[in-house]
Amino acid sequence: MVLIMLAVLALSNNMEFLWNHYFFDFQFNAVYFYDWSNSTILFLYVSIVLLCGFLAFLKLGSVGVGKIVTMRLIVLFFFIGLLVKVLKSAPDTHPILITFFPAVVFITTYVQSIKKDSVREIILMVSVVVPFVVFLTNALMK
Repeated sequence: MVLIMLAVLALSNNMEFLWNHYFFDFQFNAVYFYDWSNSTILFLYVSIVLLCGFLAFLKLGSVGVGKIVTMRLIVLFFFIGLLVKVLKSAPDTHPILITFFPAVVFITTYVQSIKKDSVREIILMVSVVVPFVVFLTNALMK
């Protein structure tokens, strides 16, 4: 896709089209991270996702190489999403949504690797209750 786009731009002698047409404004907003509620929620989210991803990788040790390569690509996508979140941090933007797909893949891979049904059900119940608690505490703080 990129090669086709570059070929069309080269043939039309308009290689600066992307720079002229799109405005890329990435800047680090340190003031956004000074607010402890923003940075704490982001830290908790990233630490839980990375913990589940690490545990999922440990459980995938005996699985074929294809699944591990796919998980590595998902890890890369997660870190790209975090980089976009840090570079485009403002109260009115929500680039953290980019990381939701990798987070779900990590968490479901970890939950599927749990052998005991009772522990798996407890984790699933907690994963339903925790977002409501976070939402209510965030609503009460504002």
